[in-house]
Amino acid sequence: MPYEKKAATATKTASATQAAMKMFQDQSTKGTTDSSKLSGDVATKHQNTITDIEVYKRNATMVTEFTTSGLDGEIFWWK
Repeated sequence: MPYEKKAATATKTASATQAAMKMFQDQSTKGTTDSSKLSGDVATKHQNTITDIEVYKRNATMVTEFTTSGLDGEIFWWK
């Protein structure tokens, strides 16, 4: 096989490997492989893992308010 064809094949293989790696990273960090849904920001208040959920207020049948805290250092009160 001529050198040019070997180089082109190696480049295509490297590109495919990088694309697969990027897809896996997006799926593991953003929860999707759909590039149209990847804006760079997570569509939630927390920008990292939620580590605790605490009930703040409940009525007889359900929780009406709660708080969450996360590894991003934020605490949110949900009503």
